[in-house]
Amino acid sequence: MAVDDDVQPPRDELVRRRWIASRTVEQVRAIDAIMVEHGSVYGRVFYDTRHKARWRARYVIGLMVDLGIHERWELREHVERRQGGYVWAVEYLGRRAA
Repeated sequence: MAVDDDVQPPRDELVRRRWIASRTVEQVRAIDAIMVEHGSVYGRVFYDTRHKARWRARYVIGLMVDLGIHERWELREHVERRQGGYVWAVEYLGRRAA
């Protein structure tokens, strides 16, 4: 078998039998940098129901775990009621740099 084209790996990452787009990976790494530096990170979108905000926090946590950035025990989800709706947050419980 001859291959005339140059080959390269996909830009996206395959994790647990699903593809995670490179844009999403970059966003998750940016979220992680903020979270580790400040101890937590909050979303800016207000959701009309608590469970939608909670799902978003769990989605972010799931991506971090799937990408191998953190273990599940290092992260805790939070949902806060604010004027305008509910907002999600993820708290970092792991070790912080001294």
